[in-house]
Amino acid sequence: MSQQTILNYYMSNKASKPREFDDFEGMKGGKRKSSDVDHETEESYDFEVPKKQHLSVVGTQNFPLTPILRSVGLRTKTFHDRIYGQIELDPLIIRIMDTKQFQRLQQLKQLGLCENVFRSANHTRFEHSVGAMHLATRMMQTLEEQRRKDKKLRRMFPAINQYWENLREQKGYPALPSKRNEDGSCTYSIPAKITEADKLCVKVAALCHDLGHGPFSHMFETMICQDMGLDWAHEEMSVLMLKYLLRDNNIRLEDYGLDPVNDLRFIEELIVGDDLDGGKRNGGGIEARRGRGPEKNFLYDIINNAHSGLDIDKLDYFMRDKKVSLGEEDKQPYRFIDLARVCWCPELDKDEKLAPEAMEIFKIRFNMHWKVYTHRNVKAVEYLIRDVLKLAFKHYTVPCYDKDTARLVRRVPIEEAIYDPAAFVNLDDHILSNIYNFQSEDEDMQCARALLHRYQRHDFYKFVGNTPMNFVDARHGGNSVSADSQTDSHPIKTSVDALKQEMLSLWEEENVCIPDTPDEQNSDVEYPLDDRGSQPMNEEFLSQSRTPVKGGNQNAPSAGQLSADDLIVEKWSVHHGKKSKNPVDEVFFFSSEKEASVKGLWVARRVSQNRYGSILPRDQIMHGVRVFCKEPSKRHAAISAHRLWCKKKMWPESLGTDSMHHTNDSH
Repeated sequence: MSQQTILNYYMSNKASKPREFDDFEGMKGGKRKSSDVDHETEESYDFEVPKKQHLSVVGTQNFPLTPILRSVGLRTKTFHDRIYGQIELDPLIIRIMDTKQFQRLQQLKQLGLCENVFRSANHTRFEHSVGAMHLATRMMQTLEEQRRKDKKLRRMFPAINQYWENLREQKGYPALPSKRNEDGSCTYSIPAKITEADKLCVKVAALCHDLGHGPFSHMFETMICQDMGLDWAHEEMSVLMLKYLLRDNNIRLEDYGLDPVNDLRFIEELIVGDDLDGGKRNGGGIEARRGRGPEKNFLYDIINNAHSGLDIDKLDYFMRDKKVSLGEEDKQPYRFIDLARVCWCPELDKDEKLAPEAMEIFKIRFNMHWKVYTHRNVKAVEYLIRDVLKLAFKHYTVPCYDKDTARLVRRVPIEEAIYDPAAFVNLDDHILSNIYNFQSEDEDMQCARALLHRYQRHDFYKFVGNTPMNFVDARHGGNSVSADSQTDSHPIKTSVDALKQEMLSLWEEENVCIPDTPDEQNSDVEYPLDDRGSQPMNEEFLSQSRTPVKGGNQNAPSAGQLSADDLIVEKWSVHHGKKSKNPVDEVFFFSSEKEASVKGLWVARRVSQNRYGSILPRDQIMHGVRVFCKEPSKRHAAISAHRLWCKKKMWPESLGTDSMHHTNDSH
């Protein structure tokens, strides 16, 4: 059946009401399903639909066309992804992708500055966004198929509805208000229908959820919030960028069957993951979201799962980041998607046999933060670039161009550009070369260029030492140290500035140590840290960090040479997704046993840790203190200060590691 035949039929007098067809396999006549979710009816037609035609067509002179009919004649595309292969793109998705605002994501590395250590980790936010949209599409297809099966099951066994209601009253389960009775009461039937508008909204949100990321991704956000003390989040900037994208490119959501008010709000809530009013931190919480009713809360769990954190965003970037950075092939996340369904509460639930695999997913999160995102060399580069951006924050100006003539309209400093979408669209990973070539004689800009000289030569800040706090110590009765159980004097609870001052004070007090031997005084050998960041514990190394009492090594740093500006002290923590809690405890699982499936009893519950106890980690969170030095010539003095502090506090002496530091998990 051609598109013109469909149009001719639906523009005739026969088509006086909206009609939707699906799953025809040579049946004579179709079934009409009312768009009203609460009152689904069926009606036969007197014409034959060809085999294997899957149509969803609505429209006459009196009724608005659906997104599918509106897209007749519009081009479609396929996108080849390195993970999923061919991905089909809808017309609205193509319109959004073919904009300057979205193409900007090709200039943003997904892993920021990790490329300086993991040379193949150069994939972009563009790839991740398209991959997330693909997984969101597949998730909705799965939920739609599960709903169709449940609906057929209820028709085959009418007694199930009464059995279900009796069980609900007996167990005290809540009812899903997806079907209204004549007396006004609500009883559970099946999960709410996912409409075409719902599908398109989720796709757009998944595609645009990272539009608000700045240069070098999370490092930029950390610098703004921690170093500059500003109230800024990339999720909220993504919402501003989406509005700017639609306005700047004259994209009308109503042309694609979406409500420009309610559906746009739904998309924005999907991106933020919280109530819009007041922002992500100050909003009314997930219960205050109004883009969709409570019966469709499960749609919010697809992109940004506020309950367990197991969503398509993380499934994509865990797998993608692991492949490009470590070269490790991982299973595609389709198993978690294809075995998902909506149970009692309108949330996404998993098959209980996936409990061990869920723990493995959260362990991938831990390992990626441990091995890649917070690798000690990656953090050394990040701290150098953070200093560059801080120096240029008020002096470097971002250009704004006219969209028609491409002429320069104005320039705004970075501190203003982060709130201005028209300027923010020109802020990407090229900012380093722009700062380097920016014409300014300001002292801060000259210092920024000097640091960029070091960056170009790979003369990064130097790692000094790392002190993990998760260990068994006699002072704590043989119990593992936990940040939640420490006093205010514990390093995890102490400010970074206070820790830095403690190290400097101890170094100044203990600066006169055991004199070097004559051979040591004449030695210029440098003893680097080993591959894991640990310091050699032999006497030869110890002599390198000593300063003689008198007449010793004249090249050794003096007490006045090491200052607070030379040291960077960070408190790090890496966890599996819920800090000290087990993230799998926040995932609800359903039983796939035949008895439950035949009766339609899809009841979700938490799974005992005994089901996956063999792979359960001993600690859900690791934390500690790590030190870097800005000047290579002062590295040995910094090492000495850190080791003296460890000895004074009775912590392990400079137990190094390749990673470990807290970072945001929304990559």
